[in-house]
Amino acid sequence: MPEVVVTRKGQTTIPVELRIKHGIREGSRLVAVDTEEGILFKKAVTSR
Repeated sequence: MPEVVVTRKGQTTIPVELRIKHGIREGSRLVAVDTEEGILFKKAVTSR
């Protein structure tokens, strides 16, 4: 399981293999969901 580091500004980097697998590119929008196990990031459903 990949590990990430949180910066002083609260930022982190999603590992490239996960970005490719889930189609996350620059400008992609994610929603942060607070769960009992931790934070879950999901691709936002956008209407275009």
